[in-house]
Amino acid sequence: MDVGGRVSGVVKASLIAAARAGDTFLVKQLLEDDGDDGDYDERTAAFAVAVQAFHGDIAELLLCGGADASKCAPDELLPLRAAVDSGSPALVDALLTHNIRDRYAASELMGMRDLARRWHEAGAEAELRRRTGSQDDLVYTRVQDDEYYTVGELTLGGMTVRDGHGAILTSLEEMLGIRTSCEELTTRALDRDKDHAAWGGAAIVLSHRREQETWAAAETLRADADPSRRLFGAELMRLIELFADSHEEEF
Repeated sequence: MDVGGRVSGVVKASLIAAARAGDTFLVKQLLEDDGDDGDYDERTAAFAVAVQAFHGDIAELLLCGGADASKCAPDELLPLRAAVDSGSPALVDALLTHNIRDRYAASELMGMRDLARRWHEAGAEAELRRRTGSQDDLVYTRVQDDEYYTVGELTLGGMTVRDGHGAILTSLEEMLGIRTSCEELTTRALDRDKDHAAWGGAAIVLSHRREQETWAAAETLRADADPSRRLFGAELMRLIELFADSHEEEF
């Protein structure tokens, strides 16, 4: 029993260390090894660490693994403004998980929507240059932001941000009940490629709209001469079918 306790302690410490280090593979492995018998308080502590370290993908993994964000005090988590500024859709989604969403007043969420729009409309590079005042060469890499989508990561003047503000904007609008036009959502998606979070977020939001406008847009896009627009139309058709609750909702 004593040996088992020591082993459990090693697993716990490793989970927090892995979350802090941003080691997605190790976090997955530890969660799988720990299974349903794991210490959920420890997973919650690791979630707080992941959020503070700007590791949104790991924070989402831990939520799926049973971490309870509602047990984290507000000062244990990253301010929502910092998450929006970071440009990581996964990080913002982790901080807006259903059981802590009501911590944020509607006015604060509207402010974060406006902040995401400013980043999106200016462009991550231009806004990063404005904030840092640097005209040095930009370092750009493509990184995994969550389990399904990637974003660009930009470093300049000692500051690093991701270019997922369009996806964050789409998510916040949907949460606030703001109806963004099909045309604008399509434009946000097509500003990026099919693996980008902005593409995925726009496609998912549109695919849940069970209405003629969306179906007509999907048909029009699917017949477009531009391969990227055809691909987005096909993705809309696929998701409409995937999320259909009944035969009548299928496209």
